Amino acid sequence: MNQPNTDWEKRLQELEAEVNESSQQQQTSSQKTNFSAPSPLNMGSQDFSQQMQGIKGQVQRWFQGLPLIGKVIVVAIGIGVSLSLLKTVFQLVTSVLTLAIIGALGYVGYKVFIGDKNSSAS
Repeated sequence: MNQPNTDWEKRLQELEAEVNESSQQQQTSSQKTNFSAPSPLNMGSQDFSQQMQGIKGQVQRWFQGLPLIGKVIVVAIGIGVSLSLLKTVFQLVTSVLTLAIIGALGYVGYKVFIGDKNSSAS
């Protein structure tokens, strides 16, 4: 009965060693990727510009590799998203202008109705 227990214990130790080894490899690989891709805030402007040029090139190659129907779909989605963002900006500008007009009318109303009472009472 002692023999099966030792086999299981050996197998368990082997599995633990494999798990520990793979977790250490993952930690070292994640540390390497952290050092190879610094955040844009820590990069110089030239490094950031080069990285953006690389991303632009990748996107262009990806787009060029699409079939015609894929290009049409991507352009249609891009136009839809752009128009949606433009609509949102216009709505924000309209809201700000509306608030400014309401504020100005409120100020004028205050000066006409309440401001006159205070100056005539003094």
